[in-house]
Amino acid sequence: MTATLFGTAFVAVLLAELVGDKLLYGAGALAARIGARTVLLGAIPAFAAKSLVAVTLGGFVARLPHTAVAASSSIAFALTAFTIWREPHVVRDDASAASIEDATPLFRGALSAFTAIFFAEWADPGQLAAAAFAARSGAPGLVWLAATSAMAAKAVLALALGAVLHRHAPQRAVRWAGASLGVALALSSAFQIRG
Repeated sequence: MTATLFGTAFVAVLLAELVGDKLLYGAGALAARIGARTVLLGAIPAFAAKSLVAVTLGGFVARLPHTAVAASSSIAFALTAFTIWREPHVVRDDASAASIEDATPLFRGALSAFTAIFFAEWADPGQLAAAAFAARSGAPGLVWLAATSAMAAKAVLALALGAVLHRHAPQRAVRWAGASLGVALALSSAFQIRG
């Protein structure tokens, strides 16, 4: 029962997260600019927190006003665009050799990723699936673990593309493309705000 519930919740949340998810593109663009590992340092805690909210307050998350969700997503994507544009290019091949001063861009990048992911796309299909599984199963801890794992798997897919771009594409082009994508996603979310 436990393995079946975990597997079912994992697949359901992963599929829900992959279908038409704008955050997937934003995380990939952010990774192309500041590096996949840095984004992952912020993404995993953000996904864990969002999954915790979903399994704890599932009914509330499902009833969030569409306007509030669209507005918070728009702001989060705009901040992501700003972060991509302003974040210095940091290459980290040897993390053990990094000094405390070098850790500041890493921390700032991870914090930017956490903020962008945590505040974007609330009550999305993945969160709603996690909330429904938690309510039906009576095992919120297991559903939280499955949902967090599914969202992390989605992030790894996006970050893999971002890492390739980070290594092989000219950083100026990556910065322009990533910031433009962030602005486009922010505008897309803003157009969904109902008056």
